Amino acid sequence: MSGPAGSGRDGWGERFYRHRGLVPVLPLLYLFWAADPREPWLAAGLALMAAGEAVRTWGAAHLGMTARSSRPRAGKLVTHGPFAHTRHPLYWGNFALAVGFALASGAGRPWFPVLVAGGFVLLYAGHARREEATLARAFPDAFAAYRREVPAWRWRLRAGRAAPAGEASPPSWRRAARVEALTWNAEFWLLVGLWLRVRLGGS
Repeated sequence: MSGPAGSGRDGWGERFYRHRGLVPVLPLLYLFWAADPREPWLAAGLALMAAGEAVRTWGAAHLGMTARSSRPRAGKLVTHGPFAHTRHPLYWGNFALAVGFALASGAGRPWFPVLVAGGFVLLYAGHARREEATLARAFPDAFAAYRREVPAWRWRLRAGRAAPAGEASPPSWRRAARVEALTWNAEFWLLVGLWLRVRLGGS
């Protein structure tokens, strides 16, 4: 929902979030070691991943490159697209991708996907609070109206009507493709790696 970077000294939570790409290393090593994809876990996991990426791509079309930011940004307040239904749609998309891949792998079911979900909440909940505080300082009136209109984590079925603020840019699916190219590439190779692990492991 947000896009120059906020200032101030980084806390441990922000540093942790900024280097979040390192967080999945150990879970992924376990996941590939213990992979045992079977129905219906595989189908449910792939469906969840597809839904998560659809939400991320939809959000990136409206948010632009800010979707890849590792710091809270306040150049704009986006209130349309998926941001009219929940204030943190990209985090929902990431959650679905992470838990979906854990389910699809079949590793440690059912407790491993639950641990992944819990770790995800710990990683993103703090960053969501910092992001909202940055936006509240930058757009106090507009963000207050947006906060009253759109829930933080629940999905509102009917789109909220809060007005955007800051830098204006129309949604672009071409821009979304550029933003999401890295995520698509990572998803492709993770699924290829899972397939190779099963084939070579004789599962």
